[in-house]
Amino acid sequence: MRRPARRHLRRVAFPRPGESEFRQCLPRVLLLPLPPHHRTVLLLKAHRGSTRRVAAVLGVSQRTVQRWVTKKPGARRPPGPLQVKAIEEAVLARWQPRVRARLRAQAEAEGFVFHTRARFGFVAPAGSSDDPRVRWITQPLPGEVARELFAGGLLTVR
Repeated sequence: MRRPARRHLRRVAFPRPGESEFRQCLPRVLLLPLPPHHRTVLLLKAHRGSTRRVAAVLGVSQRTVQRWVTKKPGARRPPGPLQVKAIEEAVLARWQPRVRARLRAQAEAEGFVFHTRARFGFVAPAGSSDDPRVRWITQPLPGEVARELFAGGLLTVR
């Protein structure tokens, strides 16, 4: 009997070697590879072109959103790092909800393959193959684990 295909999640690297924060190593299935300006335009489309609504969602003034999306040459200002993060979170929360729901249901039903990296090894002289180093771990996980991670809020399909 053929096994069902498992969804491979994108590899996620730690920000720094040795970082042990579990939430930072969880995979992000769907990434939106767009610059902040285009993400802001997507937010505007989601809110029917209302810069006031987008400003309320992002916690900035309406004029600031207008500066980010203006078409006048030389007048557009890029958002700051905090605003870029807020824009990304707002877009990902509204981006392809049915696709994310389908992927979550599929992961809960069939399981998924988890890719991450970790630093481990054994006490050994430097240069031996047992010396601690960063190694990639690829582990197929069953659907029960996905359900527990989703229920606990530790895993999100983005």
